[in-house]
Amino acid sequence: HPDARPVSPADEIRRIAPLLDALSDQMHRVSIDSFQPETQRYALKRGVGYLNDIQGFPDPALYPDIAEADCRLVVMHSAQRDGIATRTGHLRPERRRDCAVLR
Repeated sequence: HPDARPVSPADEIRRIAPLLDALSDQMHRVSIDSFQPETQRYALKRGVGYLNDIQGFPDPALYPDIAEADCRLVVMHSAQRDGIATRTGHLRPERRRDCAVLR
C-alpha cells in the first residue's frame, strides 16, 4: 500500500509469531504474506500452509527452503519490485527467471 511504512523482517516475525503459536496445535492452514526472505523462511519453518509473495519469490536463495516445505505458494506480480509502493508505479516486462520458478 502506498501509505504503508517499511516493516523489518524482525518486526514481521514478532507480529506473526503469536498467531502461529496460537494456531500451531489446531488444524488450520495459515497463510503468510511477505516479500522478505527472512520472514518467509521463518514461516516455512513454522509449517504455514500458504506463502504469498507480491514480488513473485525473486530470491533464488529461498528456493531450496521452498522445495523442502509442505507449503503452497501464491505467486503474484507487483508493478514495483523495490521499496514501498508508490501511486505512480509502472509495469515491468515479465522475466524468464520468474517463470522458471514455477516449473
